[in-house]
Amino acid sequence: AVRTVRVEAVRSLATVPAETMNQQQRSLFLETAAEYRAAQMAIAERPEAHLNLGWFEATQGNFSAAEQSYRRALSRDPTFLPAYVNLADLYRSQGREEEGEAQLREALRLNPEAAELHHSLGLLLIRRRQPEAALAALGKAVELAPDDPRFGYVYGVALHDLGRTAASLELLEEVHLAAPANREVLVALASFYREAGESGKALSYAEKLLALDPENGDLQQFVQQFSGATG
Repeated sequence: AVRTVRVEAVRSLATVPAETMNQQQRSLFLETAAEYRAAQMAIAERPEAHLNLGWFEATQGNFSAAEQSYRRALSRDPTFLPAYVNLADLYRSQGREEEGEAQLREALRLNPEAAELHHSLGLLLIRRRQPEAALAALGKAVELAPDDPRFGYVYGVALHDLGRTAASLELLEEVHLAAPANREVLVALASFYREAGESGKALSYAEKLLALDPENGDLQQFVQQFSGATG
């Protein structure tokens, strides 16, 4: 049980910058990191083990080792979606967007109904400045997983950013009805309605946001902006 706790602890420490650790903490981290790697290799027949190793190596800046681990995961199971997504994200962090796109498209060839893959491809295409293709991919993610507010939020923001305000607001309102406590959606609705000159609706959504956390000073200031717009 102690070993399990130590192995899990390394996951929480993996993203802590080494320069913020003292010598004792760094030594303990390196020791537990070795245990973490060993624990994953003990179940190396499973793609999840190599996904975990890839994530860990990426957090440590060992990008070549991370890539190898993700590819090993895919060699174990070519339909293992998280490995494709993480590999594409690794390529993004290295400016290798073309290779990332190739990975996602290969994954979609094998898993055409996977909303997460369409969503990831849409984000990549936005970065590659292919807005229409990006919207198609993001919209497909929403179509395949209409109950996931993250997909709806991102698609709504993308529509807004491309000047399709009415479609954006309509979609975000639907997402809000399905996930009324989603703060990102409420911020977007308040902000986008204010931009559209509909200050009453903007204030309404801002107040809904504040109602989720009435004592939050930042949210209070956020709502004040909209109160002034209606006065």
